[in-house]
Amino acid sequence: MSSEDTDALVKEHIALQNELREYIAKNGFDYAEYSAAPEGSYYAKYRKRWTEITRSIAPAMHEEDY
Repeated sequence: MSSEDTDALVKEHIALQNELREYIAKNGFDYAEYSAAPEGSYYAKYRKRWTEITRSIAPAMHEEDY
């Protein structure tokens, strides 16, 4: 992966975290829904993309995490 690709993923990762903060500020935080997010829900989409980005940025650190 090129440095430019990594930079773009890091920026997307930060934007995703900011979106989560905004979502929680507007809707509150539901731990049960976050932990077992229904397919297609905001949390399911967030966690899926967060995991994809995290594994791309630092794959060796996250091989066994998810």
